[in-house]
Amino acid sequence: MKKIIILLSSLLLYTGLFAQEKVLSMNFWRVEDLYEFDESKTKALPEGVQEFTYFDSFSTGLKTVFVSDSISYDSSDIDEIILSSDFFGNDCLRILFKETGKEKMASFTEANIGNNILMEFNGIVIANAMVREKISSGSLQLSIPESKNILYQIIQLFECKNEINIQIPENQIYIKTKTAISNYDDVDEKNITQLATNFFCSVFEKSDDSYKEYVLPESQNRIAELVEIFRSKYQDCTIQIAETESLSSFVIRKYKGMNIPIPLYFRVNNGGYDVCEDIIFVIDKSGKLKIKQMTLK
Repeated sequence: MKKIIILLSSLLLYTGLFAQEKVLSMNFWRVEDLYEFDESKTKALPEGVQEFTYFDSFSTGLKTVFVSDSISYDSSDIDEIILSSDFFGNDCLRILFKETGKEKMASFTEANIGNNILMEFNGIVIANAMVREKISSGSLQLSIPESKNILYQIIQLFECKNEINIQIPENQIYIKTKTAISNYDDVDEKNITQLATNFFCSVFEKSDDSYKEYVLPESQNRIAELVEIFRSKYQDCTIQIAETESLSSFVIRKYKGMNIPIPLYFRVNNGGYDVCEDIIFVIDKSGKLKIKQMTLK
């Protein structure tokens, strides 16, 4: 019942943090102007310049830039990594360097004033920003994008102090064909985890429109666009869904047709890139749970 109450509030809150690993590597790359080179011809790249491909977003997929003159850090250069808030209350990442890291950063930023720098942790791109001045303070503060996905990634992969208190769910299930209930009439329509499981299995295991059984009529076009992205670009991704209790008959009756958002957390791993998203369910006028929208940033 506790989970039901939480679900019917404005957001689905989660408790517990995953075990964290030490930072293995952090790299800064100077980004070269894409238009100076012929992308189709490797020979056109000047000496020392190389391609760097990373996962940008679900809408744009992979992105390739040209980089050079990198510097690398490991845990011996970093004193502490903190998830915090800046003066304006926006989420940010603060990196405190040891003396060796401080000297590296001062030298690198002084040499690259006016250039864009790509920053990545073990292949996860954290920022792409212009260097405006030499950074010799021994610390670096980076704004975090609106999406909390990068924050979740940092929490999972790196040892850091979490002042924002970002929380992620304890219980999740992997989506596989065998976890779906093949007969739609047998699906527990009060269990949003099972409905989401069947939805994803329909998306990835079938080529028809059977997934629409779980979607509101007025949301069909938007969800169809996202399904196409999943099927065309992310066929090999791994899905995990937060495990929740079924909603009670009382809750179904009370909130049917009221358009109350019921978020369900799910995690997508695509080729090593782990992102956190939501499916928003509502109870339609007939008392059935249906998907209203999804986040795929």
